[in-house]
Amino acid sequence: LTDEVTKLEDEHKKLNEEFNNMRLKYTELTDRLQTAQREDASTIVSLQQQVEKLTASEKEWRITKRELEQEVDGLQRKERQGTATVTSLQQRLDKEREDALYLLYELEDSKQQVVVGQHQLQRLKDQVRDLQDEVLVTTS
Repeated sequence: LTDEVTKLEDEHKKLNEEFNNMRLKYTELTDRLQTAQREDASTIVSLQQQVEKLTASEKEWRITKRELEQEVDGLQRKERQGTATVTSLQQRLDKEREDALYLLYELEDSKQQVVVGQHQLQRLKDQVRDLQDEVLVTTS
């Protein structure tokens, strides 16, 4: 019986040691779990903050992009208007140049007619003078 009691005491002692070891491991694991949970919670908070910042940045970028697209549309519209205006002015300039060239031709033609008219006038004056001389000669 004493042997049995000794055996049981040894077994009880072993089981107590094993229990204490298990309790120590449990405590260590619980501590590690709590530490990991705290770190994970901290990481989650940090990631949530990053997501919020990225979401805000994305929203700002979308707004900026929309504004830039509107500005580009406005600039393209102004470019089209400018091109149309330049084309219109170019056509008017071409028309005015054509009219000016026509007027120059008419002026040149008028100058030639004036010169011809002056020559005819001079010829007629010469004829009148010649006739007056003839009249003078015949009357004298």
